[in-house]
Amino acid sequence: MPPVALPAIHWSGRQWTPLSTAPTDTDTLHIITLNTWFSPFGRTQRLRAQLAALGSRSPDVICLQEVTDDLLDLLLDCPWVRADYAMVSEPHRPLASHGYGLALLAKRTLVKAFSWTPLKSDMGRSLLVAELGEGVHVGTVHLESMRGYGSARAQQLTACTQLLSPAKTALLLGDFNFDPTESDAPPLGPWLDLWSVAHPHDPGFTADGVINSMRRRPGIPPMQRRIDRAVLSDATGGWKLDCIALFGTKPVGPHLWMSDHFGLELTMQRTLER
Repeated sequence: MPPVALPAIHWSGRQWTPLSTAPTDTDTLHIITLNTWFSPFGRTQRLRAQLAALGSRSPDVICLQEVTDDLLDLLLDCPWVRADYAMVSEPHRPLASHGYGLALLAKRTLVKAFSWTPLKSDMGRSLLVAELGEGVHVGTVHLESMRGYGSARAQQLTACTQLLSPAKTALLLGDFNFDPTESDAPPLGPWLDLWSVAHPHDPGFTADGVINSMRRRPGIPPMQRRIDRAVLSDATGGWKLDCIALFGTKPVGPHLWMSDHFGLELTMQRTLER
């Protein structure tokens, strides 16, 4: 299925309306991605912590996975979201499957439009993309989960690569659901793994049962995997990574983190003059 165009909307002061202004240029891009975890466990406190952390960081683009109706409602009503961000024209309920979907927010001064493409999936997976100025596209995805779906993840990653290939500069972020050391990990192809660029000797576990007790299961040794990723395709060399770090690594309560995943926070820097 070809991408479905989704015009950007923003809060006009009374309602969400189509965004009519052209995107402005920028020399930096600050992005956060997080799998928010659909579980009801500690949910009110966790979602409050997520919104507070995202609002305080004020990234240019926010990529969220496992977004449920209650989190979407909080985002749509959030003062800092309404003040600065654009979202897709049809908030994500019709895009969700299995009770959760994706959300992609971008500073309304930077975004031109959004697009959504369903992927071949048993779990309702899709790709959500924000088109920014000067040919920069930022996509978020949640690839198929669970063991036995390695080939499906590979096919979905290939589809994302093809869908973003026309972009001058493309970033793909989200829950890839495979660690680069695993036997069924698909090749990244043209994508540059940004964590490996900045931290070649740091495993960067985002699903870390040793630290995050919410990932532990009785009788099973805690697992550590780097499954949340940020990758870049930029044939022109117009952008480079400035910094990348884990996001949401500190507890928000006793035995409680904002998610069972750690997210990623990164800043890209333009290298070519406009």
